[in-house]
Amino acid sequence: MKNNALRSKIFTLIGLFLVLLIILTIWGITEPDDGGKLVFWFLLALVITILTLCIITAVFHILHTHKEGEDPHAEFALGLPAGSVRALIALSLLTGFICVSAYLYNSISKPSVVTSYVDQTALLQLKEVLKVDTIDAVYAIDTVLVVEDSVTTRLPTREMVTPVMYKVEHSVGPNEAAKDFALQLLTILGGLVTAVSSFYFGAKTTQQSLDKVDKIVRQTNDPDSNNDDPDGPPVDDGPPPAPPEVLAEFYQANAGMLKKKYGALAVGLGKKETGDIAHQKDCVVFMVESKKDFNSSQKIDDHLTYEAGDGVTYKIHTDVREEEEIRVAALPQPGDSLTVGNVSGTFGLVVEKEIGGAMKDCVLSCFHVMCDPEFDSDDHTFKPSMPPREVSVGGTVIGEVISGKLTPLVDGALAVITGTVNTQIDHNVIVAPKGGVRVIDKEEIDSAEVLYCSGGASNKQSGNVKAYKVNATIHHKNKTFDLQNLVVTQKLSDQGDSGAPVVAKDGRIVGIVVANSKTKSYIQPIKELLRQLECKLKLI
Repeated sequence: MKNNALRSKIFTLIGLFLVLLIILTIWGITEPDDGGKLVFWFLLALVITILTLCIITAVFHILHTHKEGEDPHAEFALGLPAGSVRALIALSLLTGFICVSAYLYNSISKPSVVTSYVDQTALLQLKEVLKVDTIDAVYAIDTVLVVEDSVTTRLPTREMVTPVMYKVEHSVGPNEAAKDFALQLLTILGGLVTAVSSFYFGAKTTQQSLDKVDKIVRQTNDPDSNNDDPDGPPVDDGPPPAPPEVLAEFYQANAGMLKKKYGALAVGLGKKETGDIAHQKDCVVFMVESKKDFNSSQKIDDHLTYEAGDGVTYKIHTDVREEEEIRVAALPQPGDSLTVGNVSGTFGLVVEKEIGGAMKDCVLSCFHVMCDPEFDSDDHTFKPSMPPREVSVGGTVIGEVISGKLTPLVDGALAVITGTVNTQIDHNVIVAPKGGVRVIDKEEIDSAEVLYCSGGASNKQSGNVKAYKVNATIHHKNKTFDLQNLVVTQKLSDQGDSGAPVVAKDGRIVGIVVANSKTKSYIQPIKELLRQLECKLKLI
């Protein structure tokens, strides 16, 4: 019944528009005025457009192009897709603007013709006034009508008398006032059309953007959903998702098999992710080095199926994530930043020292780093304290300071290692320490020897040797102290690198950083440090 009523309304509208179309056609044929013709053609185009839309609606309704059980006219005007009426309004305005523009242009571009009846004397005077030799058109009148006392008398024809009157037609340019009015009207109509068209297209773009956002939100909440129409019928997407207890049961029984079958670095349980967005969907997580290689060699679907103990088949969601090679956390090693109390420096080297009759591994760094309280008190020899002074790397305690001194020959201290550390220096160019000690002399200056540093602050740097056996005054914490026999290089260190190991390319140890300027770094030779602190290098 509802569909029949709608169909009747549609055909009634079509009939009314047909009658209007016939009336407009008759009026347009009989209307002689140019302005009337303009209105006629505009209304005719509008009526034909609306009539076409009604016919299309009727055809769609008859063909049942809508979904089963859906009323195609329930939401949108004329049963057409959303925006059709807005489009009709915008197009109508554009059409009207074009018609009015053409009419105004035609009106002001055509000159008007002035007709006059004059005698020969007036004709000559008219030529003089108009400053022309000829008039646009001059016709001798064969017969002149003379009106006297309401009695019309016809003069003889041309064969009998000489014409005494002339019909003069003269072209006159467009009226300036009319021209200005036309331009103003054109500007107003142009602004109106632009505003309405912008509103229509802007509204359409906004709606499309909102639809896209809605789709993204729906896919975020359910990334496996294939139903783009939230109001449409539900899509049969296979078995139901596994509840947490079934997922745990599946994983417990198949974790080892899944890791081996698909060659993943790791397999676990987690939430499904899209980029950085985590969804509220439990899944089995596969961690691989490369998604591309993983999917091409061991294809895994976005879900697996599993028949639980209750006999029901469930969907097990999967998620594949890229992961770097899984390694054991790196041990503290020379070149790492270390902290003693509130002072930071660099883990220099691992050395061996006899303590209580046994050789112990120790961390070597600068006195002004590991013995800051003694430096402040001008007592340049380490004094044991309780509790022990701890040395940390990355928040992990690796040792306790046991000795240290500051003299013109040495700025060094040792901390006995209480944890586990790596002896090898952290560097990607050289492998050290190996081969023992490298002493810098004139040969390294002449060859511009390149030395390598691994600092806790500046990381991995290198620089040429610039000088050796240098005596320098070092500034630290508003105090100064002198050091002798230093090696100077291009700047390869920064603040926080005190104690950093400096190595030759062959892996032999040159010394540790003690200070730097804007352009240079100052290095204590390792040979004198080992002698003064009574220890020896531990090599790899």
